[in-house]
Amino acid sequence: MDLPAFRMNLHMGTSQNDSHIQSSTESSTELTWLQKPQSRDDGSGVAPLSGSASRRKATRKTATNGLSGRQYQILLILNSYGWCTPEMVGRIAVIHGMAGRATWIYTLLHDLRALGYVATMRNMNGTNGLVYAVSEFGLAYIRARRDDLVCDTNVLKNPGSMNHVLAVNQIMLRFRSEFRPRFWLTDFQVRADNMQLGTDGLAKDYDSAGELSLPDRSIQIGIEFESQQKTAAQYAKLCACFAAEKYLHLVIYFLGSPDLLSSIAPHLRSLGGLVCFVNYRDFITDGSAASAFYWYDDEVLTANLRDVMTHVSQRNTPVYLPQNQLELRLSA
Repeated sequence: MDLPAFRMNLHMGTSQNDSHIQSSTESSTELTWLQKPQSRDDGSGVAPLSGSASRRKATRKTATNGLSGRQYQILLILNSYGWCTPEMVGRIAVIHGMAGRATWIYTLLHDLRALGYVATMRNMNGTNGLVYAVSEFGLAYIRARRDDLVCDTNVLKNPGSMNHVLAVNQIMLRFRSEFRPRFWLTDFQVRADNMQLGTDGLAKDYDSAGELSLPDRSIQIGIEFESQQKTAAQYAKLCACFAAEKYLHLVIYFLGSPDLLSSIAPHLRSLGGLVCFVNYRDFITDGSAASAFYWYDDEVLTANLRDVMTHVSQRNTPVYLPQNQLELRLSA
């Protein structure tokens, strides 16, 4: 099929300043199903990276007796997805087959935090809400049950990664609101796959990767999110890495600011249509109708992302078989 395209200068078609990333409440329609209960105090006065017990007595099982099935399932979700808002945890839980009232996520997260299994930071997107991740105590609990991934999933070692992880999780949820995935791998699951498969794995530890169903076929994509420009040497290594990719039809580079297009795209010129660039905020708002920018014959062209995905999905690529998808034991 022909791909609708327009010649573009190297800048996104928006003038607003998108340098500040809001990762958990971008679209009012995205998260409205799970509202924070008005009667609950969402942990005021909690210091960053607080995994210690709160003063409120936990209403679930104590740490001595172990966690309930649902508590442990939430812990496994955080172990695979990294930093999450409560809304994200709720939506991811539904994706993995968990069901319950809108308020139960807050109760489970509160209790896990009270017992020391999860740590929290304040979301710096203006809401000041809590963002959750597995604590070192929680990681030890998972390892003791041999449910851990082979890679290191301790996001607390790099608190500065919080906004990056939240943005990638938001991208995943936006894709899943439009497309049915055959599989979806988080950053940690991609890393675990690559550690196990070696040269038979993906060419890079992508921020995320998945296979999405389109009307006539499916497409295997890699996700990268970037809010700051790298060095020329780093981009040269990325080009070599992407060029060796055998499984993916497309690598989608989500940019935290539209200004990044003119500084990043020239470094990836040699990759042609294997890589496209999308403004993160536009994608959260418009989904696959957002503009995608890509190289063709030394020019940057643009089309909506869905058309780009449909076009490149016609390439023949090997089917990727993921090794580390999260499967919750819902009968636990």
